[in-house]
Amino acid sequence: MVVFLAIAGALIVAALGISIGVAHNVFNPGRESAKDAIALEIERGNLREGEFETFPLSPFEFHSDGVGLKCYYLYAKPGERSDRAVVIAHGFGSRHEHMLKFARLYTARGYDAIVFDQRNQGDSGSGRSTMGCHESRDLAALVALARQGRRVVGVHGESMGAATVMLCCCGEDGPGLPDFAVEDCGYADCADEIAHVLNTRYHLPRFPFVWIADGIARAFAGCSYSSASPRRAFEGRDLCRDVPMLFIHGEMDTYVPCSASVEMYELEQGEKALYIAEGSEHAKSLSDHREEYRRRLYAFLDRCGF
Repeated sequence: MVVFLAIAGALIVAALGISIGVAHNVFNPGRESAKDAIALEIERGNLREGEFETFPLSPFEFHSDGVGLKCYYLYAKPGERSDRAVVIAHGFGSRHEHMLKFARLYTARGYDAIVFDQRNQGDSGSGRSTMGCHESRDLAALVALARQGRRVVGVHGESMGAATVMLCCCGEDGPGLPDFAVEDCGYADCADEIAHVLNTRYHLPRFPFVWIADGIARAFAGCSYSSASPRRAFEGRDLCRDVPMLFIHGEMDTYVPCSASVEMYELEQGEKALYIAEGSEHAKSLSDHREEYRRRLYAFLDRCGF
């Protein structure tokens, strides 16, 4: 009996330790340096050597829920303000430099672009990462800011930023609700994604680790992983169907399975389009299929009147 209790106790302690580690890693994705971000985009062919320094970025700081977000405008025409804009959200552990590859697709179409570092990432202020829960409100606030004096404001997100985009489209009707959305390789449900990573990378089961980590997130971040679920949001809010949405995903994505975007596309009841990038891994659809990505994006914008 003593041996059994000792083993049981050890297993419980191990489960708690692993779950606390999971929650900690989600709360704190780490801060990638600008140098590393730019180097990676050069490696992927999205930037040329020295090109980043040529972008006429206009910095500003925006406060959302007390967290200072480091933001940048990239105007379609420097010195002029367009009547259209797009706010672009990066993924987990990333930063705004990675989003310039998307921003210039829009500036070429006459859109001003806002790129920014999400909370607790890049050069923005601290505040636990919540995988899209609080971040979707940050994004909605930036949409409302961009809307001032503009007739069209869209959103575009990659990975966690894509999940943030989908959740933003299910917010309250008003200036923070975008006119269109593009989600690139986003997950359908945060808890499912965490379970997927635990299984594929560490060969650990969903229970009890995700269940315990979810409770920790609820207690310390005020937002459970189940709250960061585009699936649940789409199933529960008719408002989500009012925003035209383009779904993009790499066919060979093993980090966030391609089936996530297919599922969300099928749940979307309004104007929609789906592009599966053949052979592409996570967050590489644009790098691998630059011309096709541009064509699909512009066709979507044209079809929606944007």
